[in-house]
Amino acid sequence: MYGEYNARQGLSWVGGKGLTAVGCQFNHTGRRVFQSAPGAGVDIEAEDSVCRDGVFRQCEFVNNAGCGLVADSGDGGYARFEDCTFWGTTAWAMWNRKPGMRFEACRFYGSVVHAYGSTNAPELATQYARCRFEDKPHPEYGVARFGQLVTHDGNADGVRFEQCEFVAHGVKSVWLAGFALLDGCRITHADAQVANGDFQALFRGCALRNCRLTEAFSGGCTNRYYVLAQNVRIGTNVFVQGPCVRWENWSSGPTGLLVCVQAP
Repeated sequence: MYGEYNARQGLSWVGGKGLTAVGCQFNHTGRRVFQSAPGAGVDIEAEDSVCRDGVFRQCEFVNNAGCGLVADSGDGGYARFEDCTFWGTTAWAMWNRKPGMRFEACRFYGSVVHAYGSTNAPELATQYARCRFEDKPHPEYGVARFGQLVTHDGNADGVRFEQCEFVAHGVKSVWLAGFALLDGCRITHADAQVANGDFQALFRGCALRNCRLTEAFSGGCTNRYYVLAQNVRIGTNVFVQGPCVRWENWSSGPTGLLVCVQAP
């Protein structure tokens, strides 16, 4: 299926169970003469029904006037995305506030915002496994950057990132608030030079284990910066690698292997 150069959406999923899309291209919405909001690649927007058991495999959501993927209205969400590419060039790569969304081996280029968190039903919280987040410009259309690479600033309880890679070139990397878990992840700050003494990532109430925070400045970095950590639970094998980055405090925070505190 090709849902390209449509005026309003590449695909609006407004209801039903068991939708499956394989090898589809939901690209360039609103990039011709006409455009109608929200202009997404795919919009999961249940109307008089529910949206359940969606599967998107090896699909593209690239260069849309709106977000690559939106899930923000109705009794929907509940979809799995496998080996998909989301590339936000003027809008968010993804905007998701709905339960039951899982992303496996997907690539997100450009900023991603929101997640669904749940204290009572953590199995419905947003799940990422083996995904890559990077603000890499598209060779033709550029990339959309909005403050952070990944921003989940509401209730992120139960949200999980497992074996994910974050590479921030022109923005801060992560703003994550709530009892989320990062397990086996690598976060690289590459060329996004913040002011001396500023923070590059924020974790509030999260848990980290088997994670590595590092830097890769192609032209070197002279400014000290830090990872803002508030009520963070540190498990085993969490490393902060400099020379510029520090944990909790830009001037005197630790680097290297962090001490386990309230291990998740």
